[in-house]
Amino acid sequence: MKLASKMFAPMIIVSLTACAPILDEGKFGAPTLSMDLPDSLTGGQKTANVSLKPGLSARAIELDVPCSFIGSEESDPFRNGYLASRFLVSQVATWTCISDLVITLVDFTVNDGEIHATDNIKGSDQYKSDDPTHYQVSRESENSSKVRLFYGYEKDTPPDVNSDAGFVLNWNVNENDEISGVLSLDILDMDKTPDLNDPIGMRLEFSQSDTSSTNEMYLIFDQTHAFNNGMRVKIIEDKTAIVSQARYTVQALVDVKKQWIDVPSISKKPEIYLFAVTDKLGDGASRALISDLAISLPMNDENHLGDYLMDKTDDYYFDADISKANWEWINKSVTSSEYVTSRNTPVANGSWIPFNPSLDMLINAFELESDYFSNNKCENMGDSCNELMNSIFKDGFAEQEPNQGSDPQDWRSEAMLDPAYLDSVYPNGVDWTDTLLH
Repeated sequence: MKLASKMFAPMIIVSLTACAPILDEGKFGAPTLSMDLPDSLTGGQKTANVSLKPGLSARAIELDVPCSFIGSEESDPFRNGYLASRFLVSQVATWTCISDLVITLVDFTVNDGEIHATDNIKGSDQYKSDDPTHYQVSRESENSSKVRLFYGYEKDTPPDVNSDAGFVLNWNVNENDEISGVLSLDILDMDKTPDLNDPIGMRLEFSQSDTSSTNEMYLIFDQTHAFNNGMRVKIIEDKTAIVSQARYTVQALVDVKKQWIDVPSISKKPEIYLFAVTDKLGDGASRALISDLAISLPMNDENHLGDYLMDKTDDYYFDADISKANWEWINKSVTSSEYVTSRNTPVANGSWIPFNPSLDMLINAFELESDYFSNNKCENMGDSCNELMNSIFKDGFAEQEPNQGSDPQDWRSEAMLDPAYLDSVYPNGVDWTDTLLH
């Protein structure tokens, strides 16, 4: 599964007409939504900052903000459960960072509730379709604010209060300094054509108190998308956790329409659940649980070991200085599996060169029981094939890391005993109705 990440790169989205000198870090007291996530969950911030320039006047604010994370740039983020978790967490970290910037700028921007034009004039040589042409900042109440950015409007035909905004951010700070709000991004209301692989919308809900923070992102895909229905990732920070406990808990769900590989004999679609924990320092573990995953094992054009359906658990234990070559523990296991159909591998008289192995050779290679593939041991349709599948995955399969290391038997092992998974990608549990703000 390929998922283009460029939609999530911090776009130059803010073009508010600013009326303040350049801001120095730490001078303003605006609330912050960022969780200070460890690098092991995001891959760390990219070295190249993103320049967000509100307005182009001599007194405009210009900030270079590192709102992009290495995990967002994974070329194959769903190759294993750890990379998938890091990729999705990076999206939340990116847009939380951008939200922080927008919230900060509101105090230095006209917030009269009127719709104002930016310096990004459609039709001019300097026009950028990714940047807003108009904006609206309003104080909904003493403690609530809203920012709306409009895209693709002509200077002579500006949007009005009933027009749909592509970017909406509203938030509230109550009397206890607890923060809550929503960021909504609708690509279809921007002056651009969405990439076919990208989501068409995103909703980020956030809340923060003295004891905990929660950031929850929903990613919407067009109904015609070939593979994805949607994604959801929820990050909870327990600010009361001691060093040897889970400070950050990540839950994610990927709702797909079909298998990674086309197996004509299998019509079921997989369910993909992700769970991860880290302490404050960044030591942690991640799990990907994929149920009803199809796998097909052709040996050559004439020799096929068969099609299988399985439930696979993919565990990665890592430390704060994570390196792909230095895992504390990798444990991929198949907890349930069954033979479906298509096996025609000969019982004996095969060869390794040319590659045409027989069942007896595969039994030896995978260290299976001598009567495997018979006596109801992965022989008939519906038979369990756990031993075969686990032998395949333990040494690495499809360029994945092989099983290695050992269970550290620490707080992470306890946290992974009974992980809690999300049950829907939708905010209302049913569909995308009213997910995006306008």
